[in-house]
Amino acid sequence: MISSDHPDFMNGVPDILYKYRDWGVENNRNSLKKQELFFSSFDLFNDPFEGKILYSYNKDDLTEENIRKKIQQQLFIQSPHIKGKQLEKLVKHWLKESPIRDEKYRLQVAREFQRDLNNRIGIVCLSMIRDSFPMWAYYANCHKGFCIGYDKKSLAIATESILAPVQYVEKMPTMNLLHTSNNLFKLSFSKAEGWKHEQEFRLAKFNFCNKIVWLPKDAIVEVILGLRISDTHRNEIIDEVKQRLPNIRLFQAKLPEGVFTMEFDQINF
Repeated sequence: MISSDHPDFMNGVPDILYKYRDWGVENNRNSLKKQELFFSSFDLFNDPFEGKILYSYNKDDLTEENIRKKIQQQLFIQSPHIKGKQLEKLVKHWLKESPIRDEKYRLQVAREFQRDLNNRIGIVCLSMIRDSFPMWAYYANCHKGFCIGYDKKSLAIATESILAPVQYVEKMPTMNLLHTSNNLFKLSFSKAEGWKHEQEFRLAKFNFCNKIVWLPKDAIVEVILGLRISDTHRNEIIDEVKQRLPNIRLFQAKLPEGVFTMEFDQINF
């Protein structure tokens, strides 16, 4: 594992990751006032397919030879002391008795695994971009909210979680029967291509569902005020930044004339 002091630590991850927020929602305010970061369960997300990818195998992988190898893998994990003829005898027994060929059984197991995963894993959704008009509309109260920029290194160290980009796919992924190391990643970091515009990175933390991490102050490096933010909310956020986070960069989003884009004016305080 690469040390957090190594220059290649989290190579490929943008230095700053963004989360769009609504100042009118208390837990959103607390992300700035208390440096809270909430690890949500999948069922709280706006995408109805979140947490719905089943742990299902490609049927072409369910050959006799692959099932035999899978049984050997499982026996080696569960009973590494069993070898030789005793191992072969058990493999033959489970090859005959294994319900893995039964599609109803596989579906039942997949659904149970899905429920268990949804109750165990906590997710934080972030983006590598701060100028997404759709995300300002979806998550920041139609541009009336704000956006927080987090330092990637501080996030990874403070949360002790997995940080990786979302993989946008045309079809729901299937799991690999034999090489299982990437299966959990597929379940947690796959989304339909229709969400590709969000350019999402995720934090994933196991056995930490619907819980809060309190970040150090140096984790927040930017705050951006929305195009339509009210004067009241604007002043409240500026006051919070002055009191709690005086070393960050504060910006006001604005629309330049004649182009479909967004610009940011730095606010000095």
